Amino acid sequence: MNENALILPFDQLDLTAIAEVGGKNASLGEMHQRLKALGIRVPSGFAITAEAYRMLLEENGIGPSLAGLLEQLDMPSLSNLAETGAACRKLLAGCQLPGAVARALDDALERLDPEGQMAFAIRSSATAEDLPDASFAGQLIPF
Repeated sequence: MNENALILPFDQLDLTAIAEVGGKNASLGEMHQRLKALGIRVPSGFAITAEAYRMLLEENGIGPSLAGLLEQLDMPSLSNLAETGAACRKLLAGCQLPGAVARALDDALERLDPEGQMAFAIRSSATAEDLPDASFAGQLIPF
């Protein structure tokens, strides 16, 4: 696996890629590789990597601001969770997608669907969710 890749197709992923693409994507890659070889139809797809996310933060200069917002979260009671989450979402929603990420995404979509006729499912897959000692399933709030 290319650690500096922005987009990785499922056929290049397995469970060793959790740190770069998250658990769901790594599992989809594992299924794609193992089950497809057995004749089981597994949809193709790709993962946007943690490197692409880091690039988004850096090119938009929001890493320190995002960290500052998260430091204000009242961890014992989570009493300001809604406000903190809203502020983080607002900060991220104002970002521009880095050109390199946009190009990599366009290329990945073109390889997956050259005719532009497919429908897609998009899943979040944080790199630290569903760990053996913690699960964050259902805690993501769409914006």
